Amino acid sequence: MAWLHRNEEGKVMFRGLPCPYCHKSAYLWAFEKDADEYFQGSERSLGEIFPYFSVSEKEALITGICDECWKKIFGQQKSS
Repeated sequence: MAWLHRNEEGKVMFRGLPCPYCHKSAYLWAFEKDADEYFQGSERSLGEIFPYFSVSEKEALITGICDECWKKIFGQQKSS
């Protein structure tokens, strides 16, 4: 996969899904081995592959809904 950026810590940057409401995309940093596993269709859950991701970062991969739109729609913070 062609990553947007790569750093000296072994992390790569990629884009999450666009928010279905405002169309903004989150840009996420993950360890390359984890990102490779995710994009190759791992059977493990998102939380197992990216245990260091916040709830918002996981949401960016699952639905794309950004924090701002989540708050407007549901009126609350996401819980873990």
